[in-house]
Formats: sequence, C-alpha cells, structure tokens
Amino acid sequence: MKNLKVLAAAALIGLVGLSAQASTLLTNVDLINVKLTILVQTNNTFPGTYSEKFNVTTVKVINKDVLKVIAKEFTNSAAAITDSGSRLAVNNFFSGIFEVISKTNTVILANASSSTNDPAYKLAFGYSNYVYTGSYSYPKDVFTKEMYNYTTIATLNYSDAAHANFFNLNGSATVKDTYVPNFYKDSESFGFSGTGDGQFNESSAVVGGAATGSGSNNSTID
Repeated sequence: MKNLKVLAAAALIGLVGLSAQASTLLTNVDLINVKLTILVQTNNTFPGTYSEKFNVTTVKVINKDVLKVIAKEFTNSAAAITDSGSRLAVNNFFSGIFEVISKTNTVILANASSSTNDPAYKLAFGYSNYVYTGSYSYPKDVFTKEMYNYTTIATLNYSDAAHANFFNLNGSATVKDTYVPNFYKDSESFGFSGTGDGQFNESSAVVGGAATGSGSNNSTID
C-alpha cells in the first residue's frame, strides 16, 4: 500500500510538471478585469389601450461576457476564446488593444479590438491628455528604478459589426509604469472608471463601470 501511495504521488508530481511545462511565461500584456453595469430602457406597451409602463433592466457585464462578445465577432476562434481558462488582456493601457490569452499563457487573439471583415466592430481603450509624476535618469543608472504615474482622460468604446449594440464610456485612468534597468524588467498597472451612453436591441442605455489591469515587460518606458 505504501508503494502505491509513493507511485501515486510520483505520478501526480509528474502531471504537475507536465502542466507547468505546457504553460509559457506570461509577459508583454496586462491581464485585465472588467466590471460594467448597463441600464437598458425596456418599456412595456399594452395593446388596445393607451397604457405604457416604463422599465429599466439592469445588466451586469464581466470578463466572460466580454469574451462572448469577442467570440461572436471572431467565429474561427470562438471555441478557444470562450474556453473556461481564457483571459482578457491588453498589450498596455496606452495601446488600448484588447487581446485574448489562453490558460497556458499563449495568445489566442492578438487583436480583439478591430476586424478587417467588419469595420464597424470596435472594442478598445483610448486616451487623450495626461499628466504624470515620477523620475527618469540618463545615462541610465542600473540601480535606480524609473517610474511614471500617469493620470489621463480615458475612454472604453464598444460597437458590434452592425453598430446595433454599442457603448461609449468616458472617464479617467491612472497608469503606473516602472522600469528596473539592472534586471531589464518593467511593469505596468492601471485602473479605469467611466460612465457613458449606449444602445442595446434598439433601446437606449446608460453604462458605467471600471477596468483594472497589470502585467510585466510592457510598460511605455524604454
């Protein structure tokens, strides 16, 4: 019995090792987390009367819902995009381009923000003016951490291929980029929040929410 337990443990360790080898190191992206609340106008009319009831339906949107939206546009990769281990990412906040990463850290979709087949489709962060604090040295001191803390006007925009369903969030974002020269290592983290308008199933909507992200080897510091 003891030998069986040892063999079972060895087999388990072997499986864990194989699993670890199957995963690649995740760099050059920010993994992101999206949480939105959509308020959609859903009125009820009563045939044969002059009565109408005005309603608002609340819809919560999280990462898995965004992945479903992306899969609807990129049907060739739909199964991989909606796999239970798939994750949302951006290269960095200022690039604004969404990506889909597998559970083994490989890139399923490098550009989930636009489609050559459907020019109206869009899912991306944007920004305009920004201010920042931090420090920079030249020539580079290998022992000094460089850092920028940005505050920027920011947007999160979505439109399906038919432009029948869309939203435009306007708000602000804080972005922190760091670089440690002696380790050739940089990182980024960000937080975005905003509100805006939208349309779903030909009904007007009000949208609000936030997104956060963090990653390595993808900051804007060279």
